[in-house]
Amino acid sequence: MSGMHSNNIIVQGDRYTGKTYLIRRIIERFGNSMRLAGFFSWKSADHTVRFRAWDNFELMEHGPTEILYREDDQIIRQQVFEELGVRSIEHAMERSELMVFDELGRFEASCEGFKEAIRKALAHETPVIAALKSETNPFLDFLREREDVSLFTITLSTREEVFGKAADRLDEILQVR
Repeated sequence: MSGMHSNNIIVQGDRYTGKTYLIRRIIERFGNSMRLAGFFSWKSADHTVRFRAWDNFELMEHGPTEILYREDDQIIRQQVFEELGVRSIEHAMERSELMVFDELGRFEASCEGFKEAIRKALAHETPVIAALKSETNPFLDFLREREDVSLFTITLSTREEVFGKAADRLDEILQVR
């Protein structure tokens, strides 16, 4: 873990290690007492990857949702990142006390507007908690190396330990604010 003077938390790990599980537990822990906003992406039963803008006080589970990727056509819909993605990040910077980004990976590698919005969010006074795929690319590596990030690596065997450390770190960040 680096970035003890950070304002942001990034959890990285392989598929199915519990990154989203950890972020959802953070939301359960802090979401009743503060405004949270950001986005989620997930693979649905119809073999599509979907992107949802999210706000715990307004959008709930009914936020705007768009398809990012269909396995059958192998086309990444980059405009989803550049439009709905950027709007969800801007909304989170304007309205939230904690920004939640789940998850960042390879799909957005060539989405310059989206990547710039993520950079601005991490530099913003509002803390960020984000999940990253364990893969490497210039954007993800840049995020991991930022001085304003506390980086946690999660595995199935360390999931509970990492949750405790990430939640404690978020408590510290929020107390300083």
